[in-house]
Amino acid sequence: MTLYKPSFEILLLKMYWKTICYSFLGRPNMNGNASLTQSPRLLDQVRGKIRLKHYSLRTEQAYVDWIKRFVLHFDKRHPDEMGAHEVEVF
Repeated sequence: MTLYKPSFEILLLKMYWKTICYSFLGRPNMNGNASLTQSPRLLDQVRGKIRLKHYSLRTEQAYVDWIKRFVLHFDKRHPDEMGAHEVEVF
């Protein structure tokens, strides 16, 4: 029986997902004021930034898929509410 061994890139995405998200999206606004206009959803923001940086479609799909898995693993909590502990658990 062979065990699945994830690639190095996947392991890096798991370890540094928040850094990757912040590099694409910028730091979250922590003042707690809700905007009257609804901002784009997280995955739409990620897709937009990836396209702005001219990354390949396959790279975009991989990043979005890993972010989806991470969020679903923690019962749809927003990544801003989570930290290093959750990344290690994931």
